[in-house]
Amino acid sequence: MLKITYQHYIKYQEFQYCIVAEEQEEYIYDKNNEHDKVIREILMKKEEALNLINKALKPKEEIKEPIELYSNRFITSKYQDRESDIIYKIKDKNIFFLIEHQSTIDYSIAYRMLEYSIEIMRTIINKKESKNKTYKYPLIIPIIIYTGEEKWNAKLSMKELKEQVKWYEEKEEISLVDVNKYSKEELLKENNILSKVMLLEKSKNTVEFIKNVEEILKTINHKNLEKIKDIIRYKSEGIIEQEQLEKLLKKVKIEKEEKTMTLAERIHENERKERLEIRLQAMREGEIKGEKRGEIRGEKRGEMRGKLETINLTIRRMLGLKLEDKIIQEVTGVKQKEIEKIKKELAEAR
Repeated sequence: MLKITYQHYIKYQEFQYCIVAEEQEEYIYDKNNEHDKVIREILMKKEEALNLINKALKPKEEIKEPIELYSNRFITSKYQDRESDIIYKIKDKNIFFLIEHQSTIDYSIAYRMLEYSIEIMRTIINKKESKNKTYKYPLIIPIIIYTGEEKWNAKLSMKELKEQVKWYEEKEEISLVDVNKYSKEELLKENNILSKVMLLEKSKNTVEFIKNVEEILKTINHKNLEKIKDIIRYKSEGIIEQEQLEKLLKKVKIEKEEKTMTLAERIHENERKERLEIRLQAMREGEIKGEKRGEIRGEKRGEMRGKLETINLTIRRMLGLKLEDKIIQEVTGVKQKEIEKIKKELAEAR
């Protein structure tokens, strides 16, 4: 015994609905075909079609080039087999006239004509030859002849049908960002990841790639540092050995750490060194009395304490960045014992 579930019934109803919809669409299409028959038959004559083309385009000089009928059936993604009213082609040229007859106003006509034009172009294009620089794509010129009673008020341009924004004026050309038009300095100056990737793309050889990596890592802000490092690792495959790259990444990172002292700190440090050098020189020349020498020695000891504080601060920052102890020792020159001491102080402060 055959068992029919409710799900089967729903599927059957959906199937029946599709059949009815297709029949209605076919009926409307056939009815329109009958209505358009007279116009179609007239436009099958080349002289009449050429007269319409000149009437529609209003060229400076009348088009007198010989035209020929082109197949008016083509496959689209929307219709299995779509028949346009009529298509003419200028003889020996890839220039086509797509002529549509409308007896009613269609507010989607601009999009529909664009869709037809693209589908016609798709059937004409030679895919192999189109990859050549000199290849010329076919020109499709859409024309509508309207014979309805109401005054035509539908937009005829896709530009008018699209959303508009104040900061963009639609143009025929595609907006292009060409990496070759940007200098290295411009890309480094821009504060974003994409500009840095563009610079990597400009690298012509391994040496230039490595140099660009160094420059990028020096200028990139801390927020984007890890992301750009991941991108560099990806882009470096086949260009530089991963071990060599990791050494480069660590080297640049250490150099950045050594430059963590603020500008004010560096100016202050330089001024102290200059004052000390002047006074030491004066002492050697005997211009300063003995009691002043103690002050100089005291200042020198103070300077040493300042240097130790700077080293201590650098070690703390490097530990905060989770750098290896060996790297910290190489940069600061301190022993492991001192690093352990600072680690302990940091742990107790938490």
